[in-house]
Amino acid sequence: NGDRGPGYLGWVDDHTIWYQSEKSGYSHLYTLDTETGRSRDLTPGHYEVLQAELSPDHRRFFIITNQTSPGDRRFYQLDVATGHQTEITRPGGGNEVVVSFDGKTLAVLHSTNVDPWELYLQDNLPGSVAKKITDRAESAEYRSYRWRRPQIITFRDRAGLDVHASVY
Repeated sequence: NGDRGPGYLGWVDDHTIWYQSEKSGYSHLYTLDTETGRSRDLTPGHYEVLQAELSPDHRRFFIITNQTSPGDRRFYQLDVATGHQTEITRPGGGNEVVVSFDGKTLAVLHSTNVDPWELYLQDNLPGSVAKKITDRAESAEYRSYRWRRPQIITFRDRAGLDVHASVY
């Protein structure tokens, strides 16, 4: 992407820079109007923006965050003007996403606690269904085993901090 520079940085338009920063204690996206000096947090909250890319039309960001839980990586479209996020990938677990050059299609590597990485194709639209392209990660023996899906829990430690865990 020609808009990405060192440390996730680029131009939205002739006078607006976007950048990624951890100044809130979490990795988030910001814009800065170079004419007014006004900065705006596009993704406030207690989660991390793990990946960010500006769409070809510069009206949306394509982002991956862990806002549903620390172990989930989901893909969203983020409207630059309003900051509104629309979730595109649904399944919990990990989603590594590459957006096509025109911004219309996603190549998604998806996995969960018990499902190895597989490749999917999906339209870059809310509610679109991912189509599984590969099925080589699981052998017949692997598929025949009754895997236990962990219960994901969060509890507070003595210091009052959230601790996230998987219980089998």
